[in-house]
Amino acid sequence: MRGIELGILIRGIIVNVNLFISSKVENHGFKHCQYEYFLHIFSSPDINQMELARLKNVEKASVTKALKIVDDLMDVKTKTI
Repeated sequence: MRGIELGILIRGIIVNVNLFISSKVENHGFKHCQYEYFLHIFSSPDINQMELARLKNVEKASVTKALKIVDDLMDVKTKTI
């Protein structure tokens, strides 16, 4: 039972941290979790969409949609494959 309680505690912390970050970046036009794409691009400017999809564990179409928003907000040009 201790493992389950620890998992619930960690998940609760992650949710609260994401909510806090989201509330701070909304002022810059980002919506829920879009800032994560920006962080990946900022830390690895040469990253491509396939690598972003792998890191985020999402389909490439989701990455394409999110990157369009990030590109529009930040004028960051990303590489496509």
